[in-house]
Amino acid sequence: MKRPFLTIDENLILHQPQVDFAEELFAIVSDNRVYLENWLPWVKSTQTVEDSRRFLKDAHRFSKGGQQFHTLIIYQNKIVGLVSFNSIQKFHQKGEIGYWIAKDMQGKGIVTKSVKRLIHYGFKHLNLNRILIRVSTQNIGSKRVAQRLNFTYEGTLRSDFIINDEFVDMEIYGLLKSEWEILEE
Repeated sequence: MKRPFLTIDENLILHQPQVDFAEELFAIVSDNRVYLENWLPWVKSTQTVEDSRRFLKDAHRFSKGGQQFHTLIIYQNKIVGLVSFNSIQKFHQKGEIGYWIAKDMQGKGIVTKSVKRLIHYGFKHLNLNRILIRVSTQNIGSKRVAQRLNFTYEGTLRSDFIINDEFVDMEIYGLLKSEWEILEE
């Protein structure tokens, strides 16, 4: 494994995508397929290691191009999830964060710490002014992450996303750089 991209603590790092992570990434998606399909539409189309390899190649390319920024969450030397800027709009200086974690890794603070570290990177190094988190109204755990990190609930977008062939409502949470700077003092 190459050097970590962002270190959080001795057990937790964020690592930029590399094709040699494809088998491990596919295995964790497969092991958590039933759980992840409740929230993430791409899980159904991830059926082979080659699908994970293609994702990692695209993630690397989009991260380099500045349209997105993906990192693998590695806890105790194992991939346990992903945290990313799923979109970055440079002109408007905003990005939207998405994340997921293996079901058995929930409740350890891993996602909150990982998102917090990515927020810091977004405001300090990507020159963002606004960061959004969009979560299903049914996804209590993801909403709690946004709330713990002092994001402001900004509204609900009705029938905004398709999951399992059904439209779902999505809540929008936002954090401004000026708010984050006050919290960091």
